[in-house]
Amino acid sequence: MKLSIIIVSYNTKNILDECLSSIYNSKIRDSFEIIVVDNCSKDRSVEMLESKYPDVILVKNDVNNLFAKANNQGAKIAKGEYLLLLNSDTIVYDDNLQKMVDYFDTLDSNVICIGPKILNRDKSVQSKGFANPGIMERLTMCFKLYKFLPSCLLPMGTPVKKDIPRKVGWVSGSCMMMRKEEYLRVGGLNENLEFYGEEPEFGYRTYKRGYLTCYYPFAEIIHLGGESSKNTPPPIFFSNN
Repeated sequence: MKLSIIIVSYNTKNILDECLSSIYNSKIRDSFEIIVVDNCSKDRSVEMLESKYPDVILVKNDVNNLFAKANNQGAKIAKGEYLLLLNSDTIVYDDNLQKMVDYFDTLDSNVICIGPKILNRDKSVQSKGFANPGIMERLTMCFKLYKFLPSCLLPMGTPVKKDIPRKVGWVSGSCMMMRKEEYLRVGGLNENLEFYGEEPEFGYRTYKRGYLTCYYPFAEIIHLGGESSKNTPPPIFFSNN
């Protein structure tokens, strides 16, 4: 098995249906499985899955295990070489997931995670990856130095003037592709974080252990949530030490 797609769902019946339909209608050549971890939904999501998507591997939680723990549940039963943590409010199209797999196959083993370009519904850009919260990164973002400095002088993960694959601090949790063995080895997402911050914490923690995260702009997915944030990352609360 090449790819395990893990989707956490909590009362997202309609958009989950749209997400799953888009995956099955997209162009994926490699073998894949879909694991949906349902966090005790009350909107008949489980019934929809069982009747409409019998091939989906369904994990039914008795309580809401939130984002990190539920994704880790899916990762522990996944059979794929790569994991794709995918939000239920995303739309996949064309061969973008296959592009991510093909790109990952070309990377060194110390790259633990990649993320695509995240688009809003109107195809405007929502996310291009983010920098780790070091002092230079903060100064670069605060004063928007990335608009003036050549890319060779920018700290890792800050924006560049053109779309190129590059190392970043972290990528949007709406679509993160991981090496499964390395993901499990580092303990997956931090289950002590209950709301937001899981992605930057994961990127920072794995970077400190010698792993890299990459942004790949030649693959795209649509993320229906977060349109109001318009590429504004959540605040970072952990230390750079």
